[in-house]
This record gives sequence, C-alpha cells and structure tokens, in this order.
Amino acid sequence: MKKIVKITTIISTIIFVFTLAGFGQDEMRINRNKNLEFNGESKTAVIKITSSDEYNYLRLNIACQLSEGKVTVEFVDPKGEKQGSFTVKTDEPPVTGENTKSEQMVSGQMSKAFSKPAKGDWFVRAIPTNAVGTLSLNISQGFEPRIDMINIREIK
Repeated sequence: MKKIVKITTIISTIIFVFTLAGFGQDEMRINRNKNLEFNGESKTAVIKITSSDEYNYLRLNIACQLSEGKVTVEFVDPKGEKQGSFTVKTDEPPVTGENTKSEQMVSGQMSKAFSKPAKGDWFVRAIPTNAVGTLSLNISQGFEPRIDMINIREIK
C-alpha cells in the first residue's frame, strides 16, 4: 500500500511540474508580407528571412498568379540546401478568331512549416522568365511553448 501511495505521489508531482512548465509562457508571433509584381521580368528576386533563437517555428506561405511567362520559387535554408520549390507557368494562348480577345490567369500556392528552424538567413528565390503577374509571400515566425512540450513528451 505504501508503494502505491509513493508511486502515485511521484507521478502526480511530475504531472504537476510539467503542467506548471506549460503555464506562464507567452506565445509570440511576427507576420511579414512581401509582394512582388512582375512586368515582363526575367531577373531573379531574392527575399531574405532571418531566423534567430527567439523563434521555434517558421511558416512560409507563397502564392503566385501569372498572366504570362513562368516563375520558379525556391526555399533555401541557412546551409544553402533547397527545402522546397514549385513552378507556375502559363499555358500557350488559345487559337482565336480576329475579333476574339483571350486572357488567362494561372496561379499556384505552396506552404512550408519548420519546427525549430535552422538559425541564420533563409532565402526565398523567385526566378521569373518573361513573367507578368504577382507573387505574395507571407512569413510567420514565432515562439510556441507547445512545440517544446510536445518534443519533451515524444522523447520519453
């Protein structure tokens, strides 16, 4: 009986300590929006994102909308390794009559999320080829105590 009480007390104490560790910690989030407008562009655009010790997650949401040309987007980590990419390319224009106007719009989106991202400078490269359109990048960085708590639980 004494062993059961002792074990129950120890387990309750451990649960209480981990519960307290989760309270009182602030969540913090910084959001940035970057927009590029291409007008027949073929020169690479680079957006730098700095990740530091104060952040334990990084989310990148990118949307590209084109009426002409193509854009390849690459996500590169501080070590120079590509962490993802996608390409948006317009279709060939349709064959139409003399009095017919034709317009097209092609769009693509990609999201990447990194828990405990590498510290340093991340880069998003937009590589256009005769592109006409827009590219929007939403960067969300922050600190969520739950990420650290989940990792502690997974280790045990």
